Amino acid sequence: MSSAAAKTLVVTLKRSLIGVPHKTKAVALSLGLRRVNQTVERPNNPAIRGQLWKVKHLVDVKTDEQAASQVRATLQRLRRRAPAVATHQPLTQRSAPPF
Repeated sequence: MSSAAAKTLVVTLKRSLIGVPHKTKAVALSLGLRRVNQTVERPNNPAIRGQLWKVKHLVDVKTDEQAASQVRATLQRLRRRAPAVATHQPLTQRSAPPF
């Protein structure tokens, strides 16, 4: 984290809860994580950090600034590019087929 503590943490469930101990599953559910790739925002406080420590092998945690910069980078990467200009000859100027 940076020198100024982040106010919120963005938590994403990256692994399935199938087969994990029921106490670990209960912690993930209490964080609001029910489906794989589900993302929630939680306040950055010792209680939440303790819950995240118990499920650190199942989740991906980012600060709100890191998550925002990742979203901006993804949007910039996916931004629609201008279509390539094709310079075709009109049909009247084309030569006849070779057969």
